[in-house]
Amino acid sequence: MSDKQKLNLNGVSVDEMEIFGEHKSREEVRAEEKARKKAEREAMAAVAKARRQAAKEGPKSQRKDVLTVSIVLGVIVLLCVGALASQFFRAAEEESFSRDEAFDTYFYDGDAKPELTNDGLTAAVTQVYYTNGGHLCVQMVLGNGTDEERLMTEIEVSITNEAEETIASGYAEVSNSGVLVPAGGTTEYTFYIAPQHVSVHDDPLTTIGYTIDITSGVPAE
Repeated sequence: MSDKQKLNLNGVSVDEMEIFGEHKSREEVRAEEKARKKAEREAMAAVAKARRQAAKEGPKSQRKDVLTVSIVLGVIVLLCVGALASQFFRAAEEESFSRDEAFDTYFYDGDAKPELTNDGLTAAVTQVYYTNGGHLCVQMVLGNGTDEERLMTEIEVSITNEAEETIASGYAEVSNSGVLVPAGGTTEYTFYIAPQHVSVHDDPLTTIGYTIDITSGVPAE
């Protein structure tokens, strides 16, 4: 395996931030929360049923009732702790991809547009910033000047500063079966360069240079 193939840009689109890496989708989170609440309701119903039964059977049964209630309440506590821990780590991971506000400056060019050519996909970088987790976020606009929609499957990027030092670089196969760019149109794309592939961690990013090499093809019908 070449050095390029070992690099990882952690490529995700803006809409996929919620499922970055091992993150769960919103639907999965909602399903887990629904299951947790259902388990709590069933546990509380079991407690109520045990108490009613104990009231009918007398003191001996009440001792069993105490044990049952303790077990059920323990299960509820574990469910709540697990749910809270999952939400905490999820929130912490998402925060690691937010812009690091400790940096007063970052690169932004909202007017940047890719040149549309017949040679395939092109790109123009619109924003670059460091994240709380040490990643370098790169936002760009992909352009397709051909008369057919094209699917981006690989991307190689190098970001340099004003002194022509390499801030970060890497290569990745695009996840989720590629990124589709319509014929004669554009598509926004965001990815995060992993900290181990960021060479300069404190550049003001006010002026940058970049090279982008994209591999694409016509989607299979």
